[in-house]
Amino acid sequence: MFSPHKGKNAGGKDYELGKEYHWQQKYAEAEQLFRQSVQEREEVLGTKHKDTLESKYLLAVTLSNQQKNAEAERLFRELAQEREEVLGAEHEDTLLSKFWIAVTLSD
Repeated sequence: MFSPHKGKNAGGKDYELGKEYHWQQKYAEAEQLFRQSVQEREEVLGTKHKDTLESKYLLAVTLSNQQKNAEAERLFRELAQEREEVLGAEHEDTLLSKFWIAVTLSD
């Protein structure tokens, strides 16, 4: 259900804290925060909102960093498709998602 207190900032606190943990290489903690951020942003902003896609992207990167490549690959494939629909095939975020598919397959 939509909360007027969350609005466009939905999942923002979890996302920002998740980034801090990610850069400190505390991937398990970051993963949980990114999962929460993705879930909240999907519910409030929608699955194809740019903030939702960014949370999903960092969740996938975090999973890849933990060698959880099957789930990371699945998320990167979803992201590549969603970003292509929203941003276009040649957008840098779309291409970055496709790059990360290759990274997960090469590990």
